[in-house]
Amino acid sequence: MFSKAIALAAVLATVGVNAIPSAGHNHQHLHRRHHGLQHAARDTTLEARDDTYTLHVHNQCSDTKYFGLFEITSDFQMNSKCEPTEIASGGDAQISANYKDIGLRLSATADQGAAAQWAPQSLAEFGYSGWSGVEGIAYDVSMMTGSDKKIGVKIEPLDNGNGSSDCEVKVCTEQDGFPLSQCWTNPDQVSDGSPADTVCYKGKTDFKVTFCPSDN
Repeated sequence: MFSKAIALAAVLATVGVNAIPSAGHNHQHLHRRHHGLQHAARDTTLEARDDTYTLHVHNQCSDTKYFGLFEITSDFQMNSKCEPTEIASGGDAQISANYKDIGLRLSATADQGAAAQWAPQSLAEFGYSGWSGVEGIAYDVSMMTGSDKKIGVKIEPLDNGNGSSDCEVKVCTEQDGFPLSQCWTNPDQVSDGSPADTVCYKGKTDFKVTFCPSDN
């Protein structure tokens, strides 16, 4: 699997796609540019705005979590993008992300440091994507083998005035049975056409991200 991951990293360096595979927990997918073919016909080029977007993080789990944003580079380095944010059960907070960054992952174990982020866990993943004159943010839920399946994740694009509220909501929970269309659960999904990948080609968009949404 490692050699396959290196090959994917080389593709990233060549074409500049928006997500980087995580070798540590066998999360070896790419957000594919083919999503652009589904949207380019009806979307227009969007003006560049502020260089950050906001993740509105809601902790509906039964215990306090420490959230943070991490980045996996093309050479498989794990970089912390912010200090851990403590969110009590039922609480929420905001975390900023750079619009043009790729390979971003929102983790609920940020207090354990960057090295621990290679362990399987529930994640919300984000990355910039551009295609045929349109741009936006790719996003997915990752709950790979070995993750705590009781910690589900829901990602909701928020309205940016350019139609982002019409972009797809992704939710992956134990109660729903972890459908392949909603989240990454194993690397073999690459051969299934990456059904869990989604791109909102509506420019810079904020997101509401809920951990343990079924606990509401």
